[in-house]
Amino acid sequence: MALGTYLEFILDQSYENIKKLELVFEAAHEGYFFMSMAGSIQFFNKTFYSHFDIDIENSHYAFDHWLRLVHNEDRQSLSDAIQNQFADKQDLVISQYRMRNKENHWIWIESLGKLVIDPLGNIEALVGSHTDITALKLREESIKNLAYKDSLTGFYNRNQIIESIETHLTEEKCSHLIYIDLENFRAVNSILGFSGGDEILRHISNLMMSALPETAILARNYGAEFMILLEASADIDIHELTQTLYTIIQSPILLMHKYFLNSTSFYENH
Repeated sequence: MALGTYLEFILDQSYENIKKLELVFEAAHEGYFFMSMAGSIQFFNKTFYSHFDIDIENSHYAFDHWLRLVHNEDRQSLSDAIQNQFADKQDLVISQYRMRNKENHWIWIESLGKLVIDPLGNIEALVGSHTDITALKLREESIKNLAYKDSLTGFYNRNQIIESIETHLTEEKCSHLIYIDLENFRAVNSILGFSGGDEILRHISNLMMSALPETAILARNYGAEFMILLEASADIDIHELTQTLYTIIQSPILLMHKYFLNSTSFYENH
């Protein structure tokens, strides 16, 4: 076989292999990429990358353009991860980050990058894959909400605040813990029924949250018991805050054409 014919055969075989590989990635709903040391990046699997505002036909597409589509909170960590992979010659790095698609929605991407290193130990390129893991992240968030969110109020539950207290203790943070008990709440349930009692609990928790600093953690403990954890700060007068919360809870609540007053116990720990 002549050398020219042989080379054409090899190129044809390589092209066929690439097309087969593209079909595999398309079936798996993944994309894959090749990034040179100069920072240009090539994308394969048009179906996957068509969801993003990129020029997939451009063989010299700059990685910086891809990076611009990454969420502001994730962009620097992704850039650092790749730079560290090159600097430390890390064989394989997996990153997860949010990207904006053509519909201006944020989706989660898992990126797997592997270095291509020649026999002399020189880095030639970075190759890898991109996978849409948005559905997985949504499931994780749903499971986390079930574990740490109170289904009645929408705020945190006992599990979350106990974990936060343990974190504050481990990190030796100076904190305030406020315990609130709406006394005799069974009487409210007896008059209004559980749905009416639930409405009052939601109303009170929303009012309390509106009076708290952004960093505070509000959780429903059990029944009509609440716990508030906040880090001590010179900007927070804890006694004034507890008085505000007391006033909020003691204020009459109009529900079903009736006014209800709450009796409350407050406990504060530093």
